[in-house]
Amino acid sequence: MTPGEPDAGAAVLAGLGRVLRLDPRGLRPDTPLEPLGWDSLARVCLEDAIEPAGWALSPRLASSSITIGDLVDSCRRIDGRRGPGGSA
Repeated sequence: MTPGEPDAGAAVLAGLGRVLRLDPRGLRPDTPLEPLGWDSLARVCLEDAIEPAGWALSPRLASSSITIGDLVDSCRRIDGRRGPGGSA
């Protein structure tokens, strides 16, 4: 990750805030997704929301995510790096 690039956590929180119309400041990694209205449409919209920040969701891992932290862990840099910090 280079300076100025959002990390996966920031990208996911901002994306969830936009997609689910929530204040991302109230979201934590252990927040369950289902009560927030998480579904397959929200997943697709989140993918679109984090792509401009250089992140993508692993489809298999994102579909089985239970918490926001699980979603962050399923992220990878579009250039192929994985994980919250973009590390390999």
